[in-house]
Amino acid sequence: MPSPPCSCIVPAKHYGWIVVLMAGLACICSFPGNTFGIAFFVPSLQRELNLTHIEISMVWGGGVFVVATILPFVGRMVDWQGPWRTIMVTTPALALACLLMSYVNSWWTLLALIAACRFFGIGLIYVASVRAANHWFVKKRGRVSVAIIVLFYLMMALPSVVHHFITEYGWRTTYRILAGFVLGGLCLVLLFIRDGPRHYNLLPDGDGPIRTNTTQEEQNKRERTVQEPRQHEEEKERRKEQCTDVQQKPRHSTDVEMHVIAALDRVDVGDVLDVPEKSYGIKESIRTSIFWILGINIFVVELYWCAVQFNVLYLFGELSTRAKLRDSDVVIVMVILSIASGCSSICAGATIECVRKRRQKYNVPHNRGLLVLVALQMMLTAISSILVCHVRDLSTAIVWSLLFSAMIGIQDVVMLVAFAEIFGNKKIGSIMGVVTAIMTLATTLGPFLGAHVMTNDTLEYLFYPVAIVAIVLVVMCFIVKDPTI
Repeated sequence: MPSPPCSCIVPAKHYGWIVVLMAGLACICSFPGNTFGIAFFVPSLQRELNLTHIEISMVWGGGVFVVATILPFVGRMVDWQGPWRTIMVTTPALALACLLMSYVNSWWTLLALIAACRFFGIGLIYVASVRAANHWFVKKRGRVSVAIIVLFYLMMALPSVVHHFITEYGWRTTYRILAGFVLGGLCLVLLFIRDGPRHYNLLPDGDGPIRTNTTQEEQNKRERTVQEPRQHEEEKERRKEQCTDVQQKPRHSTDVEMHVIAALDRVDVGDVLDVPEKSYGIKESIRTSIFWILGINIFVVELYWCAVQFNVLYLFGELSTRAKLRDSDVVIVMVILSIASGCSSICAGATIECVRKRRQKYNVPHNRGLLVLVALQMMLTAISSILVCHVRDLSTAIVWSLLFSAMIGIQDVVMLVAFAEIFGNKKIGSIMGVVTAIMTLATTLGPFLGAHVMTNDTLEYLFYPVAIVAIVLVVMCFIVKDPTI
């Protein structure tokens, strides 16, 4: 059985963390297809192609919408070919699309190349790398997801480098440099990322090699496991004989009786109760209030996020009608946003772990657990969306970036666990299909609406309604009841 790369440096059972690191690098290499990946190129593209701010935002939205019609098939392709082969085929395609961006000369070529960067980057590279990391971990997937999110947010610091290159060498040369970075980074990823641990006779989560031969100790443990139920049965029969005054009980015991039996038999109460796992399909889910609270939350935050990120120079930079910060100051804001978002994701991940344990132990309803975190996120959304209309200097912009990054960090972690935690894992694919459609609609509309209000200096028309919806969702989070099958 072959060994994974670097096994002479990193123990084979810990190789999953190398895969996570490479998955993070692959996510960073998807930069050209992200909203903030094009943000600092927008003014140059607008001048070169003689487009208005609103028109170029419509071109971006069109490219995103085209890719959204193809994305449902991406997961199947990755499952069919495997993560490594998917990244191998996609690497030259993404690098070529990024290179061709330096030769764009019309709105329709821009739309086609935006769609290509989006599809090969966010569509294939991102999905394949995250899938590879998930194959190496099962019990630790929560930590892995937070680690990948943190690495993903490191990408938000790249606009500072992009801004420097655009200033020094021009936007076309910068795209060529970016194509070289993508190609080199993904080639490095291909050297180390692997599809799964079982190809190397390893167990997930770093649990060591798969054992085919059982030791004597394991054999004895197995025999004890077989004998213990017999001893339990004999003990229960003995107790029944002693309780001569107790008549035959009904077939369905009460909860108290279940606890007594569990204590006597020294088995887990959950095993005795045999509680079925939650299994909500999309039809049942969309009939619940909690689904639409989460769905509207995702729509509002994604709309807000894309409106700001795509138009960041028109919101805060020298092209803005209000803030008029230097573009170099906007770069500082983006770097702070990157660091603070990663820290927020780590804190949100730790909080969700505590919330889940508390719910498992005390059966706490979601409106006193997970939805409290969602309510906090919505409150941050409301405050930051009001503040963004009143940014006039760098210090206020930094305060806004801290609030905004805290909101985004919570959002991404909640997205990873909320729907599976509330509606179960069995039919999560169909549920996430609807969620993806909601996100796509927001991603398409956000840049256009942001460009419209910034061009007409009417920021309040977009961001104040966002704040109002967020406040309503805060109230709903505390009064909504858990779904019931």
